[in-house]
Amino acid sequence: MIVGLIALWGFGILVLPAIYLNDLRCLHNNFLPGSLQTARSSRLGSYYGRFRFSRIDPELLTESGRIYRERGFLHERICIAWLLLGFIAILTSYWM
Repeated sequence: MIVGLIALWGFGILVLPAIYLNDLRCLHNNFLPGSLQTARSSRLGSYYGRFRFSRIDPELLTESGRIYRERGFLHERICIAWLLLGFIAILTSYWM
């Protein structure tokens, strides 16, 4: 049982960041003309070397860019929840 949980968790660890990176790529392709230089000067939402979708100003994005930004929020939360809940599930199944 624990091997199955680890395999499922590992699969999620591989797939979810790929979805997150795809949202990041799509977001960077949907800046308004001329606003990418403004976004680069603010380091594209980076905070201590870690990217955050919330730090990108939605006024610099097209409509589809705003949709990718919102999807990025959701996928970021799903990644964090997957990490935490999977880690807890593996630890509790190991101790039982």
